[in-house]
Amino acid sequence: MLTGPDFLPEGFLLARAEGRYVGMSNLRRVEAEPHVIYQMYTATLPEFRGRGIATALKWRGIRFAREHGYRSIRTDNDSLNEAIWSINQRLGFRRVREMIWAEKPLPRP
Repeated sequence: MLTGPDFLPEGFLLARAEGRYVGMSNLRRVEAEPHVIYQMYTATLPEFRGRGIATALKWRGIRFAREHGYRSIRTDNDSLNEAIWSINQRLGFRRVREMIWAEKPLPRP
């Protein structure tokens, strides 16, 4: 998350409250598409959820993208995380595709 050619140090966003870091979101370039920025993880500490911190971090990412000339922002969402999907929808993100992850437990040898 903090290295590589797509890393944007100025796009690593932190939220502070009560003297500690309580939320984060990070933006990355999309090398093959220079007009696109990817908003990776957005998270808040559990005891700080529901206070608008994740929404503020997402808005800051949108502002960053506009200020730096990006034409679109992409993100992804765990289908079970309804709270962040709700935030994403309110901010104008629209579903483009769905992915299914599958797992097969392997017996121990």
